[in-house]
Amino acid sequence: MRWSAAKAVARISERLPAEFTSQVVDTVIGLFSIHSIAIASLYDMPAIAEGTWHGACLSCAELLRRGLVPNDHLSDAIDWIIKVIFSSGSEISVFLTLSVGFVF
Repeated sequence: MRWSAAKAVARISERLPAEFTSQVVDTVIGLFSIHSIAIASLYDMPAIAEGTWHGACLSCAELLRRGLVPNDHLSDAIDWIIKVIFSSGSEISVFLTLSVGFVF
């Protein structure tokens, strides 16, 4: 998922009622768990999982930026993003390091 698609998801969610926005957030956060069940550790992540996690990170970032993530989903979103950032072998953590400026 590209950044423009993540922005579109957030824009659409912004115009939905709160309960529907919560469902969108649930779905985006649920994308992280699709591949995490099948892998032994974050370091054994298949390439398809990285693409899914990358899109989920972009969507979460845009939803968070617009303040659309409800408080009860906030800890789940942050927990997953931290897992992605600290999976040091993945291309996602390299992307986040370069684009956001995190230094580990």
